[in-house]
Amino acid sequence: MVTVSAEVSRTPVDVRNEYHGRDDVEVLSAEDETFESEVLVRVGDHRMYLRAVALCAQGSGLTAVIGPDSDDTTLPELHVAADQTRSPASPAEEMGDTRR
Repeated sequence: MVTVSAEVSRTPVDVRNEYHGRDDVEVLSAEDETFESEVLVRVGDHRMYLRAVALCAQGSGLTAVIGPDSDDTTLPELHVAADQTRSPASPAEEMGDTRR
C-alpha cells in the first residue's frame, strides 16, 4: 500500500469532479462536504481512496491511499452509492450549529 500527500490549486469539489465521467477509472463511491471531498475509485487491479481538504479558496491538500483491489484491502470505504453525493452542509452546520 502507498500513501501520497500533495497540495493542488483546485477546490475539493474540482478534485472529485476530475474522476466522474472518466472512462479509465471506476468511481466506487464519492462524498462531498463543505470543505472536503472523498472519492474511492478502481483503476485496473488497484483501488485508490482520495481525500481533498480545502486549504484556502482555491487550494486543497490531498491524501491518496493506493492498494490492491481485493477484499483484503484496508483502504477507507465511503458509505454512499457511487452515483450519489451528500449535499454540502452550511458552514454553521459543519461546525455543529443547527440553529435556524
